[in-house]
Amino acid sequence: MVFCLGCRKETVDGAAPSSSSGEWIDFEGIQYRAPAGTQQLVKDGVLPGPGGLGGIPSGQRIHASISKPNPNGLFVELLRTADPVTLEGMKSSLVANGIARHLVGKTTTPGWELTYEQIDGADASIGEVHIVYADLGGKHYQCTWAETNCADKKAADGICRSLRAKR
Repeated sequence: MVFCLGCRKETVDGAAPSSSSGEWIDFEGIQYRAPAGTQQLVKDGVLPGPGGLGGIPSGQRIHASISKPNPNGLFVELLRTADPVTLEGMKSSLVANGIARHLVGKTTTPGWELTYEQIDGADASIGEVHIVYADLGGKHYQCTWAETNCADKKAADGICRSLRAKR
């Protein structure tokens, strides 16, 4: 376990998590604090589909699925992307794809935050989704969780807000 001594200015939300709130886990040049029992599965790139179409080359979009089983389960997605993403770009993409409404975002020191209501093809609500985006150590990270698949919303939000450059 790594203790956060003097990390107040280095986490996404500026708050130093307590040493009893979990452990620091490494991911692609950063760390995040997660509750005990949390698992991380990392995937780098996506193989092309039939006929060699699609796919994402290795190193372009490294993805970690962070999960903890019920009770008090959670599921968080953490991405390191090759290119930066702006708040306005993300909002535009979500609206253009018809999967979001009621978007509320704000800029932060390391990047931005966005909360929106996810919708399906029939314009029915699926629930709220939360994104915390940060540029840390010259790299770009996006942490996302949805209220529909997180019994422990506070822990899921805490993971995203604890992002810091690796020590």
